[in-house]
Amino acid sequence: MTDYNDTIKNMVFSYSNLSTFETCKLLWKKIYLEKIERKSGFYAEVGLIFHETLEKYFKYELEPYQMLDYYKENYSKIVISDEPPFPKGIGEKYYQDGITFFSNFDFSRDDYEILNVEDKVETAINKIMFVIKPDLVLKDKKTENIILMDYKTSNPYQPNGTIKKDKILPYARQLQLYASLLWAEKQIEVNQMWLWFVRYNKIEKFAVSPEKAFNNLQKFLTEIEEIKNEKDFPANTSNKFFCLNFCSYSENCIHKDID
Repeated sequence: MTDYNDTIKNMVFSYSNLSTFETCKLLWKKIYLEKIERKSGFYAEVGLIFHETLEKYFKYELEPYQMLDYYKENYSKIVISDEPPFPKGIGEKYYQDGITFFSNFDFSRDDYEILNVEDKVETAINKIMFVIKPDLVLKDKKTENIILMDYKTSNPYQPNGTIKKDKILPYARQLQLYASLLWAEKQIEVNQMWLWFVRYNKIEKFAVSPEKAFNNLQKFLTEIEEIKNEKDFPANTSNKFFCLNFCSYSENCIHKDID
């Protein structure tokens, strides 16, 4: 059995790293210890074109009237994977959602001081290295509130418009971790967390709870101890949708056909 202790000891942890371990320990081993090539896929690529267009806007590389053309011109260059077979027509649906979003874009960056746009922040907590890459950190010029923003292309809404809590909670955990590390490394005290569900052009806003942020960080530190002590790295076969659409190891995984 290969000894990965030194590799894990010197690892720089991210939210993606930790969430992968929660999702499937075998996949975590393949990506972070055996260094297999990470799968992109349709959903990740759609997220990338939205993120890239918004990044260029908040870096003053695009004006609002240029965003739609940039999105349309680059969509097929970035979204190169086959769309999932179900639901039928999802590729065209996602593309048209982007057309609608950027055609009606009205978020004024001039109301804010822009503190961070996709810049990595590294810090050490209890001698464990973390890295985060916030989509956007803003300071409201009127209220002076610090806002941590994250873009999502997923659908967190029930048919009646209410939020699916099981969708929101992982996103909130991610931003609570980011808020903790921004304070630890940059002394940036985040007041609000905004989740911008871009395909619906809705922003869900949450206050930052220092207590929750601290507890959340402690959970991640505990999880890193679990990673250090893990020996078997078992596969998680309970989420077939993830296995078929997101897993970088699915084509070679012996568990892929298990129901």
